Amino acid sequence: MSFKNILVAVDDSPATATVFAKALKLAQRDAAQLMISHSIELAASSQLTVNLVDLGIETRQAQSLLRLYYQKAKTQGIMAESS
Repeated sequence: MSFKNILVAVDDSPATATVFAKALKLAQRDAAQLMISHSIELAASSQLTVNLVDLGIETRQAQSLLRLYYQKAKTQGIMAESS
């Protein structure tokens, strides 16, 4: 089986390094493109409001993670995009 596109989710957990390394190997083997993704969990209060300060911090951390893993893919010669 060969892949054209590989979706890999990243976060700040220790498992991410292992998962990302496996995704890189698959992408190299199949000349596939990586789609690097990170999601932010929005913890809403009982009034369904979101703390915008916390959201801003989470967003900056997510962007930093995405840039880090995008650069790792690029360094390995893998086409990648992030969301």
